[in-house]
Amino acid sequence: MKSDSNDVKVLVGQIVMYLCDTSEARLTGRFQGDVSLVPSLVVGTKEKNTLVRTCCEGALLSILKLRHGDDIYQAILSSLDSGMQDSLKEVVSRSVKKLATQPESPVEEIDDTILR
Repeated sequence: MKSDSNDVKVLVGQIVMYLCDTSEARLTGRFQGDVSLVPSLVVGTKEKNTLVRTCCEGALLSILKLRHGDDIYQAILSSLDSGMQDSLKEVVSRSVKKLATQPESPVEEIDDTILR
């Protein structure tokens, strides 16, 4: 996430969570391009802004489907380079696993005012 705007970073996290809840992702467990988003979301979990960090962690939880097992997590992990694998493992063990144990929240409506 190369944008300087925290609003854009939050919106990216929300859109990823929305995409993970689409019918294609529900049927297959994945959506096209999910692996390419993981490195940006991992970087977003290291942001100082709490809302950005939380949205990126939630998006990772949605992409990796950790509430339903770790098959997708393992598949995505194996497709990343070794440095990103280590970073993803750290983020998952530090915060995403804890988030997975909490009740699932409803999909938030995306604030589209930034897009106008």
